[in-house]
Amino acid sequence: MRELFSNKNFMLYWFGQTISGIGNWINFIALNLFILNTFNSGKIMGIFLVVRMLPSVLFGSFGGFLADRINKKKLMITCDVLRALIVLGFIFTKNLYIFFLLGLLISALDKVFMSTRGAFIPEIVRKEKIVEANSFCEMTRSVITVVGPALGAFLLCVFNYKTIFVIDSLTFVISVICLLFLSYSPKIISGLEKKKNNFIEFFNEQKETLAFLKNHSLLLFAFIVRLFDALGSGAYNATLPVFSKYFSSIEIFSKKIHIENSASYGWIVGVWALGQFIGSFFTNSLLKNSRINLKNLLIFSIFVKAVGMALTFQCSILLYALIFIFISGLGDGVANVFFLSLLMKESPENKRGKIFGLIFSILYSTLALGILITGLFIDSYSIKIITGTASVIILLGIVAGKVFIYMKTKVMRKCSSK
Repeated sequence: MRELFSNKNFMLYWFGQTISGIGNWINFIALNLFILNTFNSGKIMGIFLVVRMLPSVLFGSFGGFLADRINKKKLMITCDVLRALIVLGFIFTKNLYIFFLLGLLISALDKVFMSTRGAFIPEIVRKEKIVEANSFCEMTRSVITVVGPALGAFLLCVFNYKTIFVIDSLTFVISVICLLFLSYSPKIISGLEKKKNNFIEFFNEQKETLAFLKNHSLLLFAFIVRLFDALGSGAYNATLPVFSKYFSSIEIFSKKIHIENSASYGWIVGVWALGQFIGSFFTNSLLKNSRINLKNLLIFSIFVKAVGMALTFQCSILLYALIFIFISGLGDGVANVFFLSLLMKESPENKRGKIFGLIFSILYSTLALGILITGLFIDSYSIKIITGTASVIILLGIVAGKVFIYMKTKVMRKCSSK
């Protein structure tokens, strides 16, 4: 870690993203609870979550397309400036449709920024330090997910929504300042300068990216498993705010402590993130152990996540729910670091932005589909049934991944024997 801490560019990037990440979670908690409490409908909240996910269909891939052609630092600064301004728009309206529009715009910029960020980190750290940098960033994001919801719940008890949106806007401004002080010389990637920056080329490059993934067994295996995981996770995301309303107290050492709904939601999300943090912390050591099979590590971590989540939603006591969601977070933290590191290490420089953009566009679109389907049924069916089904879907993804590897190995053996 010493090399990362002495890397000025990485530390400026990390600090800016840490502050803006906390702001994002404060905004996430505030908006979800605002919609749920105002309209008292899980369906409307589910639709709002889907609206915020819609830009994933296009803007993740388009972000990767831009990241391979435009100065990544300038692109991230532009995204942060626009997000800082759009967040302030929530102050001036209580109209649900305007909220949807603002959420849509911010989400579009989020996806462009995330695709750029994925292609940016390998340009400010050495290749040998990519796993370490990812592990550190993932641990930080997990801490943010602990601090952000808890801070959001606290701020909701102290301030009004307008103040919270101003705080969120200021976090993007801090990120801009950090990026401005970052010294960065964009890499010139051979071949890209000759290509036209038009939509025909954009779609052609998506085909090239799909062709690359098709021939990369390990990446495609991980992508298949994560695709089913995203679909099931959509149900978890949509049901957590509703699930948290069932708890008005927590019992610790036979003592009942009364808590607000916003606090229970913050606690549940925060404890899940604490598990993610600890899982991320140990992933770097696990990946360095040459005796560990990478495919089996991903399978085991996804299995732990799915089973932990299934048990969480069966609980009627908050303390037990917190224990099981912590276990689920452990699995998710390991899976996230493994998947991100695999993408960064195995993606060629001239395709990295496009691969990140395309994969995360598909994953976020699948997550949105899961949220949409859940939103349609959340007011009619038991949360236990919905989330239990989601966990089964995630486990089926493991089976699909194993079948793919088996079939791919069988084909390769036939080809080599000829």
